[in-house]
Amino acid sequence: MHVNNETGAVNDIYNISKMVKARNPETFFHSDGVQAFLKMPIYLANGEVDFYSMSAHKINALKGTGALYIKNANKVKPLIVGGGQEGALRSGTENTFGIACFSAAVDEHLRNIDKEAKRIEFISKKLKSSLSNMEDVSLNSPPEDKCVPNIINVSVLGVHSETLLHALEARGIYVSMGSACSSRKNVGSRILKAQGISGDRLRGAIRISLGISNTLAEADMFLNVLEQEINTLRRFKKR
Repeated sequence: MHVNNETGAVNDIYNISKMVKARNPETFFHSDGVQAFLKMPIYLANGEVDFYSMSAHKINALKGTGALYIKNANKVKPLIVGGGQEGALRSGTENTFGIACFSAAVDEHLRNIDKEAKRIEFISKKLKSSLSNMEDVSLNSPPEDKCVPNIINVSVLGVHSETLLHALEARGIYVSMGSACSSRKNVGSRILKAQGISGDRLRGAIRISLGISNTLAEADMFLNVLEQEINTLRRFKKR
């Protein structure tokens, strides 16, 4: 995974691939780039990564559409054969509308990518600074030079994350308890556990995500509402 979907941590996939191939040069290296695509620079021309997957819905296109970078298509054998679609790699009717929407979304993002990156980074720094100054609130995401700015993971001590999630939802603010992939498991984030986070801090962890539609005014509103709800919920905590 190039960027972790819960904390925003960036993995050095290029050096990881080098280390893997140093042990076995025949290994194919695949990276899940869903959270990194158009959120940070990606260097596939250096040849270290054999496969890199991307998803349309992360850049505001339709769900169910994706893209796969393949360094050498001659080394890939299709699992579904028949009509020879997708360069004979995946036969079946193509989702033409979804592909066209994905392409349009990429073009739209690329037109303003530098300006948008600076705007999201500014909002992210504002959020992290304010959250760090709140009582019994701690950041779980890595330092800014080791993570993308659009994902912020934070723990609120004394409040269960699911309770806080619903309290914010009632105020029109949507955060998550972790990745969508594990939303029904309700066992605590394995990512945060691997970071040594446990107990009250694990139970109070939420993920805040930023997108192209979010504004600084919304960030200020979120901080204000979050502090209100935290104070309210802490009063009702079981003792």
